[in-house]
Formats: sequence, structure tokens, C-alpha cells
Amino acid sequence: MPSRPVGSWRSVIDTHQPLSRGLRAWRLGILTAGHLVVDLYGGLFAPLLPAIAAHTHIGLGRLAILAGISGAVANGVQPPAGLLMHRLRKPVFLFLGPALAVLITGIGSTGSYWVIALLVVSSYAGIGLFHPDGLLAAHGVSGDHEHIGVPVFLSGGFFGYSLGALLGTAWVARFGFDRFALLAAPGVIVLALFAVSGLFRLDHAADSNRSGETDNPDGRSFWLLFSLGSLITMSIALLYTFLTTHLVAVLGTKGLVVGGRALFVIGSMSALASFVWGYLSRRLHPFVLIGLGQAACIPVFVLLVRARSPGAVLLLSTALGPLLGFYPIVATLARTARGLTRGARSGMIVGGCWLIASLPVSLCGWLIDRGVPVQTLLLGSMVPTAAAAVLAGLAYVRENSNTRRNPVAGESR
Repeated sequence: MPSRPVGSWRSVIDTHQPLSRGLRAWRLGILTAGHLVVDLYGGLFAPLLPAIAAHTHIGLGRLAILAGISGAVANGVQPPAGLLMHRLRKPVFLFLGPALAVLITGIGSTGSYWVIALLVVSSYAGIGLFHPDGLLAAHGVSGDHEHIGVPVFLSGGFFGYSLGALLGTAWVARFGFDRFALLAAPGVIVLALFAVSGLFRLDHAADSNRSGETDNPDGRSFWLLFSLGSLITMSIALLYTFLTTHLVAVLGTKGLVVGGRALFVIGSMSALASFVWGYLSRRLHPFVLIGLGQAACIPVFVLLVRARSPGAVLLLSTALGPLLGFYPIVATLARTARGLTRGARSGMIVGGCWLIASLPVSLCGWLIDRGVPVQTLLLGSMVPTAAAAVLAGLAYVRENSNTRRNPVAGESR
């Protein structure tokens, strides 16, 4: 049978043919757009907590607990999804995820806590299912340029989550919760793009054949990277959940829009900076970059929480954003870490880290119901940031010492 012409439409969606650089970039762009839209839905809920509480008369602490539970669901489904996707062979979750994620746009049409909980939890489950499949697909289409491709894909999540905060708060400030369901449109568009781009033809069989392998026996410990990623994401989760609530308490009703803008600036700057950190991590030791970045984050964060004007909030958000952009380095390092299988690492480094990060969010909701100020909780979120700085420093010292004793193992990293 003659092969199809390279320029034919069928060759564009045939994933068994070698991929050109342009086709790899096209598919990476589609995956990144999908990540942006899926995480946009994830970014709608937490910044709107004070507005939802006012709209439905549901307690703020109760909603914050729901935010934590939803985050736990989103991230709890990812490790088993990372294991299952090889058995399924096809990227089922790549399509199921966005289809479920859009359900969150129905929260504006009900005042029932339990209906809201069902919509939000279902949406976050879809968000979680998308990530391991999406990350593995991004690794695959990036080829030898995964040190650029993976941060590009992950940056879509940062942009999307922050765009969700901006769009959601602006929409509610302008329209209330009327026509909130119209925000489902981006999810429908993404599903169509996934279909026409041929991503449904991706096959995980090649990777599943190596399900027992650890890519680099001399690589960094996955559990070290997992611990570091968990500490970094914990601070980010608390900031994204409670910054808008804090600013509403400080600035009044305008704090909702200011908070949405601040989170958008933080997420955008973080995503842009992740490219720079990814580039520098190929030339400087990644643990040095991470440790210094986490240490520098603390004073800027404290100033942001204590800011009392919209201008100061946005200025400090611009400064803080780049310092929160180191998580993609950890996710990239986990690709060739020592321990677990590739699919399991993909699920754990994304879902596992953010699952742990969601637990303090529910705890903070419980504390809010007992009168603890949100500002105090935000300032407390710098404890894991400080711990991440210390852990990165200790990891660098240990690795540097081991490299001196065994230069060959050091070069493999």
C-alpha cells in the first residue's frame, strides 16, 4: 500500500507518521490552549467565594471548605488517571476532562449549596482527569525540546487559571451571575480543536511497554522533587484561594475586581517567567534557582498582603508573579527522576502535589468559620515557601557533594 502524501489532510492526523517540527508546534499549541481553557474553569470558583457567599447566603467558610474538597478531588483523580491512561491506550481523559470542566458555569443558576457542590466537584474532577493525559501528550509532541515544550504546556495552566480569576470576577461585577453559563463556550471550542488536530489518535502503548522502567537510575529522587513541588504549590493554592476574599475585606466591593486583576497579573507573570527559569535551569543548577526564588518570594508576599491600595496590590503582584514560576522546573525534572513509572510520575507530580496543596485550603475554611482572619492565614502560607527554600538548598548541597564523589552520575543529571 502506498504511503499517504505528506501534505494530505490524513497525514496531519496520523500520529504513527513522523511528526514535522511544524506539526509538533501545532499540536503543542492546541494542547496548551486546552490546558488554558480547562484551568480557566478551575480559576473561576475560588476568587468568587465572597460574591457567591453574598449571592447565595452560604457561609464563606463553608464555601472555602468546598474549594479545598474540590481541589482535592481534582488532584486526587490524577495519580490513578496517570496509571489508567496506559491501559486505555487512547487519550480518553483528554476529551472527558473539558466536557466535565464546563459544568462549573452552571453555578450561577442555583442557590443550593448541594447543587453548587455537585457542579463544582464534577467540574474539578474533569479538570483533574485532563492533566496527566495532557502532560504526557505534551512530552510526546515536544520531542527533544521538552525543556521548552513542557513549560509552554504548563504555562497554559497558569494563564488559564489566572484568566479565570480575571474573567469570573469581571463578569460577576458587570452582570452578576446572569448568563454565567455562556462561559461554557471556550470548552466546546477546545473539544472541537482536539478532534480536528488528531489528538484523539495518540497512542500510549509505546510508553506503557516501559511501565516498569525508571528512565534514569542515577537521576534525582522523585520523592525529593515531589516534596519540593508540594511545598511550592501549597503556598500558591492558598494565595489563589484567599487573596480576593482578603482584598474584599480590605478594599470593600471593589476588592473583587482588584483581586481578579491581581491574580491574573500573578499568573501571567509566573507563566512568562517559567520560560526564563526553564532556560536558566539548563545552565544553572535548578535547585539554586528554586531556593533563591522561594526565599525572595517571602518579603514580596508579605508586602502584598499588607498593601491597602489597588495600585500597590497590582504593583506587588507584578513583582510576586515571577517568583511563583518555579514549579514547572520541578515537573520537568520529575520526567527523568528515579522512582515510579513515567505515567505514575506524570500523575503524581501534577495531581499529587496539588492534592496535598488543597488540604490546607479546607483547613483554612474551617478556621475562617471560627474567626481566624484571612490575612493571618495568608501570611501563614509563607511557612511552606520558607520550607521549600530550605529543602532546595539542602538538596543542592547534597547533590553537589555526591557529584564530587561520583562525577559520572552527576553528568547523567
